[in-house]
Amino acid sequence: MLEFELAADLRDQIISLRGEK
Repeated sequence: MLEFELAADLRDQIISLRGEK
């Protein structure tokens, strides 16, 4: 579960940086 949470957090951060949110 921790891996999924970290993956989701990283993905959200990357998306935010890319501005595709």
